[in-house]
Amino acid sequence: MLRPMQRGALAFSLALLLLPFAGCAPKLLRIRLIGFRLGDVDGIWMWRMSPTSGAYTRSCLVSLSDAYQQNGVEVVSYVEQCLNGLTGAPLQAQVVRLASDPDTVSLDLLVEPPAANLSTYRATSFNAAGESALSASSVQL
Repeated sequence: MLRPMQRGALAFSLALLLLPFAGCAPKLLRIRLIGFRLGDVDGIWMWRMSPTSGAYTRSCLVSLSDAYQQNGVEVVSYVEQCLNGLTGAPLQAQVVRLASDPDTVSLDLLVEPPAANLSTYRATSFNAAGESALSASSVQL
């Protein structure tokens, strides 16, 4: 039988919104995580669509810490590591909880996609209990 955290881990889904910085390589990516609770999501995989086949393949991992308080604000620490060997600096994102469902959060993550050209991405989230399905929405980064 699955514990409550494991049931939630299998049920989380993602919504992606893109908020690009004009003229800069890093992009601000807004992720909504259902079932986040206090840090039940260990990370997010960004999946890049192949321009030739249209298939999605893993591109970058964004590892997330558990939520914690810093100067009275709830935050997570995160690091982006891409399969091409690029690793970003450790960063923080404020945890914004949905008023109607405090287990659902939005995070604004600063990411730097490895592809030189504009590409389409989807995402999955994961924890020790498993990985979510590929997000229904996609973004151009």
